[in-house]
Amino acid sequence: MPNGEQETKRPTTDFAEFWPIYLRAHSRPRTRAAHYVATVYGLVAGLGGLFTATWWLIAAAVVGGYGIAIASHAMFEKNKPLIFPHTIMAIGADLKMTLFWATGRLQGELEKYQIHQDPAPD
Repeated sequence: MPNGEQETKRPTTDFAEFWPIYLRAHSRPRTRAAHYVATVYGLVAGLGGLFTATWWLIAAAVVGGYGIAIASHAMFEKNKPLIFPHTIMAIGADLKMTLFWATGRLQGELEKYQIHQDPAPD
């Protein structure tokens, strides 16, 4: 099964177990890049909305951030996003992946879990 799809059918509550599943579901660089944009946009817009009490900006952060990330799975990865069965862990994994990318540690994680970019889908 492509991109760890089979692994996500089994529920997990352990973040350490979820993390490599999440990475496999984000094996394509374009999917990860869309998630970095979505995560940064969501954080900036959401925090901006909180600090200025602009509630529509908080809503825009959620809708825009999730919209970008979810669309990337259909456009690039050709799999289903993990946000629905694993909401809290997926948010944590998005933040961790973005942090690891920004600090240059993500490649090490991909290698650690032997995650390679899948060939282009048909």
